Amino acid sequence: MNKTMWGARTHFSVGESILQPDDLLKQAKEVGYTHVAIADTMSVSAVIDLAKSSKKAGVEVITGCTLRVQHWDHEGKFFYPKVYVKEAQGFVDLLAALSECESAKKIGRFFDWFAFRRLVQTGNFVVTTGDALSAFSSVMSDDDVTAFIERMRDDVSASQLVLELVAVASPVFARQNARVLEHTIVGSDGVIINGMAMYATEEDAKARDVVNAITRNLRYSHGATPKQIAGLHIRDFDTLMEGVMGSLDLATEMGLAWGTVLPIDPTPMLSYRWTKADISIPKMAEDEFVELVRQCKKYWSDRIDKPVLGYKPDPSLLPVYQARLKTELMVLKELGFCGYFLLVADICRWAKDNGIAVGPGRGSVGGSLIAYVIGITEVDPIRFDLLFERFINPSRLDLPDADLDFMSERRHEIITYLRETYGKAAVASISNYNTLGAPSALREVGKALDIPDRDYACSSYIPKEHGQSMSLAEALDKMPELQTYQKKHPQAFDIAQRVEGTMRSMGTHAAGVIVAGRPIKGMAVVEDRGEDTVVNWDKRVVEEQGLVKIDVLGLSNLDILRRAIDKIFHDYGERINLLDLHLDDEKTMAAFGRGETVGVFQFESGGMRKLLKDMAKYEPLTFEELAAATALFRPGPLDSGLLDDYVNVRQGIVMEHYEHPAMEPALKATKGVIVYQEQVMQLTRDLAGFTLAEADNVRKAIGKKDKDKMAEQGDKFVRGCVDVAGMGEDQAKELWDKIVLFAGYAFNKSHSVAYSIISVWTMYLKVHYPHAFYAASLEIHKEDKLAGLVADAAKRGIEILPPDVNESTYGFKRVGDALVAPISRVKGLSEISEKAVLDGRELAGGKFIDRAHFDKHVPGKCNKRQREFLEEVGAFASITPGALPARHPDRVKAQLERLPGLIAASVRVDRPIVCDGPVLDILKRTLLEMRDALGAPPLPKLGSKPKIMVILEAPSSKDEKKGKLFESDSALPVKEAIKAAGLTTNDLYITSFLKVPKKDKTITNEEISASRPWLDKEIEILKPGLIIALGSNVSRTLCPDERGSIMDLAGKVVFDRKLDASIILGINPGMVAFDPAKQETLDAIFIRAAELIS
Repeated sequence: MNKTMWGARTHFSVGESILQPDDLLKQAKEVGYTHVAIADTMSVSAVIDLAKSSKKAGVEVITGCTLRVQHWDHEGKFFYPKVYVKEAQGFVDLLAALSECESAKKIGRFFDWFAFRRLVQTGNFVVTTGDALSAFSSVMSDDDVTAFIERMRDDVSASQLVLELVAVASPVFARQNARVLEHTIVGSDGVIINGMAMYATEEDAKARDVVNAITRNLRYSHGATPKQIAGLHIRDFDTLMEGVMGSLDLATEMGLAWGTVLPIDPTPMLSYRWTKADISIPKMAEDEFVELVRQCKKYWSDRIDKPVLGYKPDPSLLPVYQARLKTELMVLKELGFCGYFLLVADICRWAKDNGIAVGPGRGSVGGSLIAYVIGITEVDPIRFDLLFERFINPSRLDLPDADLDFMSERRHEIITYLRETYGKAAVASISNYNTLGAPSALREVGKALDIPDRDYACSSYIPKEHGQSMSLAEALDKMPELQTYQKKHPQAFDIAQRVEGTMRSMGTHAAGVIVAGRPIKGMAVVEDRGEDTVVNWDKRVVEEQGLVKIDVLGLSNLDILRRAIDKIFHDYGERINLLDLHLDDEKTMAAFGRGETVGVFQFESGGMRKLLKDMAKYEPLTFEELAAATALFRPGPLDSGLLDDYVNVRQGIVMEHYEHPAMEPALKATKGVIVYQEQVMQLTRDLAGFTLAEADNVRKAIGKKDKDKMAEQGDKFVRGCVDVAGMGEDQAKELWDKIVLFAGYAFNKSHSVAYSIISVWTMYLKVHYPHAFYAASLEIHKEDKLAGLVADAAKRGIEILPPDVNESTYGFKRVGDALVAPISRVKGLSEISEKAVLDGRELAGGKFIDRAHFDKHVPGKCNKRQREFLEEVGAFASITPGALPARHPDRVKAQLERLPGLIAASVRVDRPIVCDGPVLDILKRTLLEMRDALGAPPLPKLGSKPKIMVILEAPSSKDEKKGKLFESDSALPVKEAIKAAGLTTNDLYITSFLKVPKKDKTITNEEISASRPWLDKEIEILKPGLIIALGSNVSRTLCPDERGSIMDLAGKVVFDRKLDASIILGINPGMVAFDPAKQETLDAIFIRAAELIS
């Protein structure tokens, strides 16, 4: 006998329900249901997840949807009937109809009555009258109810229409249920019992309401946050019947009449069950295999007979290349993927033909020789020992996933090309399902419940494993701060756990694009979101519905490369072809070995620069080692010691070691250390006799931490090692455990190689054409990166000059050994203003003679205020006799403000800190008041002739005990930096941002509020001309407009007009304890300070 749960919502009814698909099915099975009829509001996005889980759960899934339908005569009045799909065509019709819905700002998408009627008159649905907000609800008049049911009977055939009773004994639903029965025609109408399941258990009711508040950006306590009627949890059928009868008893007590309850079961009419759809991509040729072979032959000589990236295969390897190509072609033919490769190749070829820079590869596609030959990648998989099976596993019918990088500023042209070539109706972006992960669940629940943000600041410290945050339950065992939060706010923590993983919103994927072989409507719900067309499916399930995702990504480093190449051509007449460059160019590798990587893709961080210098300590780096560095410089390998093992072998401190001789071929290139996923695959092949397809299954099981599959593969590996490598069983088991341990940190070699090629290209241009490199980088990078680039350019003797009305162009222009900034970089001037100036200069004959000449030819689009800004930064200096030169020190203050990030010069500090006589008396009184207010905090350290104020983040507990700052071991890195700069503590006034030690890892708003006024008073009394702010909190408090990480900002000098002081932003000295390489950064900050006061 069927037992169907009707009208269940999942979390795809965003804000209404917190039921996740797996939880819904599991709970439904436990209380005795055989079927779940899903009815999310205006959404079918849960269908695929539910269908895939239904077999394991032992519950069948009926596909349905709650529709928002506008009254035929009254705009703004809505009914919420449901439709349940009878057969496959009904699902296609529903997807298409949802795609055609109208949209309104306040309520979202909806059907007009006539669109609803067209849908249900297909005969492919069972239609039910709705639960909450149905036409029978208490907010509707009796006339509305009568009109609705009559209209429904007219527009929906009797065999399809079913009335709904809601199993909740409340006055609202008592009236609604009585109305339903009052309008039931005996012998014609039947009713179903709907429990309106929106959460799993009674205890989840408040959690659902909190999520509703979160999705609407409201507080739970806000009056506009609706509180759901209790009892909408998953209940068994008997309990639902009790709920209905209870509501009717209540109706009787209310004096309402009602008729006979005649439950029916429409389940047998609803035979449709979702199944995986056939793939739909454009037909690229009459015979796609023949066309792919033709293209391989056409482009073969370009790849094999000519050098690419400094490498031409030896003729003896030709049979290897031919055999590999033949194998790949046969796999693609068998799996039906030839059309996919032709489509991706067409995109790449069109981009290159139209001057759009394309990346050398991304992800595992680098393992394909066909992709290399026909121009999808620039990575020769045989040269770099990459595996095709890492990209496409012949034993699994998983679709290939070729991620493509294009220059960011022209990515939109790729999308336009796809729409124009393959049809706008067949091209769309995919959705991104934004769920409440552990950190966001803790944070958003805390915010909704009005908990102070300092209390849930611990959400930022939830640990990650393989890039994913731990669950709250896992983190609780490892985080004392989280335990403290749980004790202080037990209900909030409980709710956060209940809603973890729940849908918060539907976004648009940054890169995923579908190109289908026919119009997408009918395969997905298609929505217009802004200027983009987006399907409802996300990247996990879109292919299950027959839609193939291609990631079309924008990579700004490609913009830098393209601009630099164009500038080289403009300045030198040379057209650089990146594919002609050698990957082991001596000057390029030497620069990597010296750690000169500012502005170089992937290698910019201080830790990475130290790694490169360590690796190159005794001999030059190679390209293979650069690729290994990118794979190893990640949290997993760093924490596990793999990186240290690699460097120790590289430096000769430790000998290479192999547990078994058969491991050497796979691991020789990385000094015996497991670095890449491809090596894991090779090891299982060489040691245990796995095919590469089987080896990829091992990689996938380890990567997903699938314990059952890992155990199965482990047994097979051990048997294979005994049979193939002649190992003992114990040795094989021990080796498997080691492989599993380190393979969890292994990286995709194809990706490492492809992205390291971009890094080498970038460094090559930096080394050989520095002016073009810096000009392009300054044009593309965001403001937070500029100061570092400007300082780095200065080390190379390249000065960045302020704009000049006679020299500036639309980009940074080389003038001698300097680069002149464009006019649009002046804060307050737009590109329109810049165009007005440059057009005016052309009208003036190519140069302005004087200011009057400028004013005559430049129109009002560059207004009076904007001309004043140009005057301030020195843009008119070259045409104004007697004016201060553009680089005069007196212009620096204005230039720092108007040209953020571009000025290496700083305001010279020519005033010491005066703290004797009356000033010292005021300071002493203030410090005494502070001690009375805060309970004897440590006092600042006052030098005998201070010129610089140093602000630490907070005193240590040892400082507090001694009653003075700068007394604990935590001060040692600062003392080292002071010494490196040639300063002494007599040159400094050392104080702190917080006046007492911080209570936890995170500084709270409460702590800041208590201490900030005292710091402000110190600054006001002493009037320092130079301040060093050590730490992200003090840096962001003093300079709130600065963006970027503290490592990006470290060393940047910001002039504050109100304080009439320069502020050097710096790292927290405590960072040095965790990464000694950061001492160099701290030293540089104090050296810069010493220069400014000299």
